[in-house]
Amino acid sequence: MRGATVTEYRTVVADPPWSPALGSSWRTARTDKARPQKHYATLSVEEIVGLCPPAAKQAHLWLWCLNQHVDWGVRVAREWGFEPVQMLTWCKPGLGVGRFQCNTEQVLVARKGSRHGNPFGATGGTWFNWPRGRHSAKPNEFYDLVERVSPGPRLEMYARTARPGWDHFGNEAPASIPLIPTRVTSPAESQVGS
Repeated sequence: MRGATVTEYRTVVADPPWSPALGSSWRTARTDKARPQKHYATLSVEEIVGLCPPAAKQAHLWLWCLNQHVDWGVRVAREWGFEPVQMLTWCKPGLGVGRFQCNTEQVLVARKGSRHGNPFGATGGTWFNWPRGRHSAKPNEFYDLVERVSPGPRLEMYARTARPGWDHFGNEAPASIPLIPTRVTSPAESQVGS
């Protein structure tokens, strides 16, 4: 895309279509309600890492993680050039599905660059009792929090709907920006062949 200007986002929200091995026994493989593959196409961790957002040198990342694979979120954040700062928990009303009846979701909050000149605003805690929506949809209260504590311009990756003032892309929301798959080279990789 020669000549195109790419926005460097100060805030990135990502809810990747993780590909967990839930309900893998022969009895539950086709019936597990929590299985994301029943609702949308999923990506491997490597594929998610490969779609690195165009973030500014100082930026915030809000990365939704699977409860059983927070490690995947930490890996993706670091591969994208961010360092984890805090984990926030969305406490959903009622019980969920599965053996643990999961009724929480985790969002990994991470920072790229120095904390000086790149602070988060006060969040009002680390757990939030927000309402449920349809499968995997995040509550409007979450986006209100992000807008209150993290600077623009903002990008939502894997968006379900367009949000005013944000750029976005996702299977359910027409992309407002061109998708440019990029890969951050880790320091170890940049040493190879030197």
